[in-house]
Amino acid sequence: MFVAHSAIGHVLSSNQSVEEWAVPILFKANFNPLWRAREGVTFALEALLENSGDLALRLIDSWCNSRQPIVIRNSIVALAHPTQLRRNRSQLDALERYNGIGMEIVAETLNPSDDTKMLAKSLCFTLSVAAEADEGYLDEFEKWISSKVKAWRPILRENLTKARIRKKYPSRVEVLLNRLG
Repeated sequence: MFVAHSAIGHVLSSNQSVEEWAVPILFKANFNPLWRAREGVTFALEALLENSGDLALRLIDSWCNSRQPIVIRNSIVALAHPTQLRRNRSQLDALERYNGIGMEIVAETLNPSDDTKMLAKSLCFTLSVAAEADEGYLDEFEKWISSKVKAWRPILRENLTKARIRKKYPSRVEVLLNRLG
């Protein structure tokens, strides 16, 4: 299933005439009970982002309207490629937007499902990927820290300890870590 879903992304990225049958298969695969099958969707989105970015961003926008934690998770992981983010402001904007929605979902959930837990785990690195590409995104970290949402604290702490932003913005990250406590 992993290989099939990943392959569909590659086929779709080079031949958009298959969109009618390929996109529904990929969307449904987000909810497959098998982890590797779901991960194939992430790889499919990565292939699309690399080779057919407009289509990929359109699909991600459409899919993320559902606010399903696993769909948001698969999307942010696919979007979080540093080299692509530096070249593509639209992809970075999408990552920042869906990171924010992911953080909202984590904050709103009293009894997190496995999908919400997986989303939270992925947010533990996708926030810092966005911040590395856009220092202004650290302003969001400040807002999240100030809001004192308990569920966000481990996610923020994990991101603020990532070398990718600690090395690039050492003094700002240190201030944020101190505010986090």
